[in-house]
Amino acid sequence: MLLPLLSMPFKYPERESVESGDSSEKNADTRDVTSAEMMKSANFKGLYFNFIIGTMIGLMMIGLTNSIGIELIGMAQKDVVLFISVFAVFNGIGRPVFGWLTDRLSARTAMLLSYAQIITAAGLMLWAKNGSVGLFAAAFSIFWFNVGGWLAIAPTATNNLYGPKHYSQNYGIVFTAYGIGAVLGVSSSGVLLDTFQNYDYIFYLVIASCLMGSLLTLMLLTGNRAYKNEVAAEKHLPDLAGRNSSH
Repeated sequence: MLLPLLSMPFKYPERESVESGDSSEKNADTRDVTSAEMMKSANFKGLYFNFIIGTMIGLMMIGLTNSIGIELIGMAQKDVVLFISVFAVFNGIGRPVFGWLTDRLSARTAMLLSYAQIITAAGLMLWAKNGSVGLFAAAFSIFWFNVGGWLAIAPTATNNLYGPKHYSQNYGIVFTAYGIGAVLGVSSSGVLLDTFQNYDYIFYLVIASCLMGSLLTLMLLTGNRAYKNEVAAEKHLPDLAGRNSSH
C-alpha cells in the first residue's frame, strides 16, 4: 500500500528536455543501443555471464552463512544471527561503492576488483576451522559486500555501455542473469555438500568461478572509454561512406 503513495511525487522528464541536451556530448559519451543490438555485442556477453557468476557466488554464500557459522565455525545460532545483521550493512555499503567504481573506472575494473576480493574471502575460509570467528566475520563481510557490489555493477554498466534511452528494457534482459545465478548457486552448493560433506569444496568452486569470470572479463569486456571510442568510430563510418560515394 505504501509503494503507490511513495511513487506519486515521481514523474518522467519531459521528452523535450531529454532531447534538448548537447547532441555532440551525447554522441561522444553514450550510445542509445536497442536490446537487439546490445545482445549482439561482446560486452553484453561479458556482462551477462559475469553477472551470472557474481550472483551465483553471492547468493550461494548468503544462503550458506548460517550453516557455515554453526557447523564449520561452531557458533551459537543467536551469534550467527547477530553477525548476519552486520553483514547486511556491508551488503548495503557495497552498492554505492561499486556503483562509484563502475562509473569512475569501468565495469571491467570493478568486476576484477570484486573477483579479487571474493578469492581472498574464499582463501580465508579455507584456513578457517572451529572457533575461527574472526576469519568467518572478515570473509563473510567481503562476500556480502560483493553481493551488493554486483547489484550495482550490472545496472551501472548497462547504462554506461548502452545508454539511457532503452535502459529499462536492456537492464531487464541483463537482470535475467540474476535468476540464473540464483538457481546455479543453490543447486551447485547442494550437490557439492551432498557429495563431499565438506565446505572446502564450496570455496574451491568459488575460487574457480572467480578465475573463470576474470578470464571472461579480460576477453570480452572493454573499458567504458574504449567502448565509447569504438562506438564513435562506428558512427563515423556511414558518414565516410556517404562522402566517398558522393565523390
